[in-house]
Formats: sequence, C-alpha cells, structure tokens
Amino acid sequence: MTWWHAGGVLMPVILLVGMLLYIVLAERALALYRRRSHILAHVDGESIRAIATDTTVELTRGLWLARVLCAVLPLLGLIGTVMGISGSFASLANEPSGFQQAGAGVSTALISTQYALALAVPGLILEAWLRASVRRHADGIAIAVARSRSLA
Repeated sequence: MTWWHAGGVLMPVILLVGMLLYIVLAERALALYRRRSHILAHVDGESIRAIATDTTVELTRGLWLARVLCAVLPLLGLIGTVMGISGSFASLANEPSGFQQAGAGVSTALISTQYALALAVPGLILEAWLRASVRRHADGIAIAVARSRSLA
C-alpha cells in the first residue's frame, strides 16, 4: 500500500470516481443483458424505427456519465501530476540538496497519473463496447421485426 500513500491526496478521489464509472458501466451492461432476454414481446403496429430508437435511448441512458467520468479520471491524474511536480520544485527551491524530496514529488505525480489512466482506459473501452452492443441490439430488433412482418 505504499504506492497508495505515495500517490498523494487525490488517490481516494480517483478511486471514488473510478468506482462510480464501473458501477455505471456494470448497470448498463446488466440492462443490455436483461433487454436481450425479451426482444420482441409485442410489435403491435409500432414502426421498426421507433422500436429500435426507443431501445437505443433506453440502453444508452447513463452512458454519457461513463464517458464524462472517463474524461475526468485523467484530469484528476493531471492535477496529481501538477501537485507532485510543484512539490518537487518547492523542495528544490527551499533546499539546494532537496533532490530526495524532489524525487518523491515526481513519484507522486507519476503514480496518481498512472492510477487514473489505469482506471480510465479500460472504462473507455467498455463504454465504447457497450455503445456498439446497443447499436447491434437495435439493428437486431429491426431485422427481427422486419422478418416477423414479412412472414405474417
């Protein structure tokens, strides 16, 4: 856990934002999984486009938050970088032999940035995968409805 402490005061904030990100992604993945289990209960004269659009809107609800959190995480890491580098320069300015403290500041900067990116990059990949899955699901609904209407 020394890396946790070395990452500085932003590490808990980065963790909380990362947890929120993955909660949103897990909830949206679960909604997609549940929706797939009952694709066509009733068609009832609704247009194919309306069904696909409603499904897309329903399943992409909340993904905007995941995208925002994916953007916020690296920015939090960047704040950690700035704080660490500022501390490094301050220690060098105050003590000519403050190289050890300067190294600790750079380490803090790098750890918080690395941690934030390690949370953001997979989250961004999952968010893109969910959006593509929703599109495929909506296309599948449109195809299934068209086929069922052509058989009727």
